[in-house]
Amino acid sequence: MKYIIYCRRSQDREDKQVLSVESQKRELLKHAQEQGLTIVDVICEDMTAYKRGRPKFKQMMDLFEKEEANGILTWHLTRLARNGADGGLIMSFIDEKKIKELRTIEKIYFNNADDKFMMAIHFAMAKKSSDDTSSFVINNLKTKLELGEYPGVAPYGYLNIDGNGVIAGKRFDRKKQEMLERLGRGLKRIELDPVEAPLIRRLIDFALTGAYSMPMLQIEAENMGIKGKLSGKKLGKQVIINILLNKFYTGRFYYLGELHQGIHEPLVSEEEFERLDQILKRKSHYKNEKHDYTFSTLIFCECGGVLSGEFQKGTHYYRCGRAKGRDATCINTKHVRQDVLDGQIAEVLEKFIIPQRLLSWGLKYLKIAYEEENAVIGLKESSLQQKLKNQRTKLERLTSKWLSEDNLNGDLVSNDEYKIQKLGLMKEISEIDCQLKDNSGEGDNWLTKCENFFEDIRTLGVRYQGCKLIGKRTLLNAMGAKFFRNGDKVTLELGKPYSYFLDMESLKSPSELSIIRIKQIKTGTLDPVLYKWLPRLDSNQ
Repeated sequence: MKYIIYCRRSQDREDKQVLSVESQKRELLKHAQEQGLTIVDVICEDMTAYKRGRPKFKQMMDLFEKEEANGILTWHLTRLARNGADGGLIMSFIDEKKIKELRTIEKIYFNNADDKFMMAIHFAMAKKSSDDTSSFVINNLKTKLELGEYPGVAPYGYLNIDGNGVIAGKRFDRKKQEMLERLGRGLKRIELDPVEAPLIRRLIDFALTGAYSMPMLQIEAENMGIKGKLSGKKLGKQVIINILLNKFYTGRFYYLGELHQGIHEPLVSEEEFERLDQILKRKSHYKNEKHDYTFSTLIFCECGGVLSGEFQKGTHYYRCGRAKGRDATCINTKHVRQDVLDGQIAEVLEKFIIPQRLLSWGLKYLKIAYEEENAVIGLKESSLQQKLKNQRTKLERLTSKWLSEDNLNGDLVSNDEYKIQKLGLMKEISEIDCQLKDNSGEGDNWLTKCENFFEDIRTLGVRYQGCKLIGKRTLLNAMGAKFFRNGDKVTLELGKPYSYFLDMESLKSPSELSIIRIKQIKTGTLDPVLYKWLPRLDSNQ
């Protein structure tokens, strides 16, 4: 066996209690030496695993593809993946025997149904934990929106204020800060820029007269010093339009397609805003309508192209991007209506049904595994606590000997000896403390997360139906979903572990299970993860 050591740590919330990359590397090399493992490479990465695209992770998977290695040694499964795509790739490599063993400090995972099931659950829980972090951010955004605080960078003419009442970010300016403090009140999270706000208001007044063309407004903006924040150049025509017709200046703002009432001071009234809208429509013939194509880039055509959205006669459609223009290479020019596509997706997600017997057995199995894991963690903690007690006792004895009256002349322990021994003991105590902290993090209640994961699957179809379009896209992205269009039919391919639970309604009765199992064994299509579940269900265990 040829192993690759993979270490990863990022600044994600879940990684706060994880050992540093160097600590992981040191412990894993020590473990490999103790177990007599052959290490062909050590790959370390400081990057989040929430999304695909880690270069070092790809480097490791390429080595397995080239058969230069066939085993992984890592601190914990969460180091490998926190997204469905990377976890699914590892599972696929194990199925294809490109990876024969996956080792952590506590357990060895082989290419068998039970171990792969446990890996799938761990990867799913890591993904769930990532989603929980995302939910924390979303809840924080919701709180800000409910308070009327814009959760992004304020537009030209306004300033973001941090929790200490100071202008936030790169926009900080001492003179502006002093001007704001002269207001004699506590500052809101977004305040009018004492310098730029009057300039924006003056530009709005010019536009409201109706006597200024777009080029003239561009010149006036430049003369007042309203320029591009980064380029410092004259603003373009569309940028001027975007500034003048920014709903934010009315005291309200759009966020994720919804209009919210803000707590910031408005620059224009609603009546003035409507007048600006009419004036600029006449002068610029701009399009003030934006269409969100929910399923763009999620749908693949049979030719390999990606479907893109179009808006025609009041309806959203999708068709292959390779079927457009003079250089079209796709012959499938038919459109798919968004509502039809949405219905087909909802129909597929309704098949996420887990039979109660299967669910009860699975949770019982996981509870046993969880208790066994906690027992191992408890034993490890007891051992570490004993080691820590022993080292502290040694340090106390060393200090007592060095301070004793019999050692006034250094006869028992010289100053140099004391310093060297004390330094060594302090280092060992520090390392044990670090191991204890990491061990306490391993006791995370993943069983509850697992139960929540199954509950999420049971209600997946309902959740999808209750989402707005932008929420549906977020949900499908989190599942690692891909759509494929063949003719008029759109099919859905899901990433692991969600794909295991597709269309499991057929696994309800023992007789049906026996028939399905026999057929799948004969045809060689039996899912390896479900292989050991089916016999136990047949025997009512």
